[in-house]
Amino acid sequence: MVRERQFLQWPAAAALAVVLSACQPSAPPEPPVVGADSDVHDCKGSAGYQWSVLLQRCIRVFDTAQRLDPTPQNPDQTLSAFVLTDPGSKDVELFWPGQAPLLLHKVTEQGEWTDGAGLQLREEQGLWLLARNGTIGFSGAVHNTKP
Repeated sequence: MVRERQFLQWPAAAALAVVLSACQPSAPPEPPVVGADSDVHDCKGSAGYQWSVLLQRCIRVFDTAQRLDPTPQNPDQTLSAFVLTDPGSKDVELFWPGQAPLLLHKVTEQGEWTDGAGLQLREEQGLWLLARNGTIGFSGAVHNTKP
C-alpha cells in the first residue's frame, strides 16, 4: 500500500515540476539591429531612403523630389505628395501618399503627365497640379527644369 501511494504521488510531483518550470522567465528577445532594414535594392528605410525607378538609385524623397501640398479639395490634409523629375527622361516619378511610387508618362509637350488611369500631373504657371479624375488634390511650386 505504501508503494502504491509513492507511485501515485510521483506523477503529481512531476506534473508540478513541469508547471513550475514553464513559469520561469524566458530569455529577453534580441534587440533589433539599427540600420539592418535594407530593402531589395539595399535602400535603408530607417534613414529615409527608398528606391527610385526613374533615377535607378536610393533617394530620400524629401531631399530629392519636389513637395506637393494638399489642396482644400483634398479630403486628407495631412499628407504630401512628391514629384521627382529627371532632365534625361520624359517620365516623372510620383510618390503618392499610401501608394507605391509610380511613373507618370508625358502626354503633351506643354507639360502634362498621366498614369492612364485618372491620375494627371500638369505644370501650369510655375506650379505642379496633381489631379485624380479631374479634382486637384495637390499643388506645389516647380523648382527645377522640366524633363
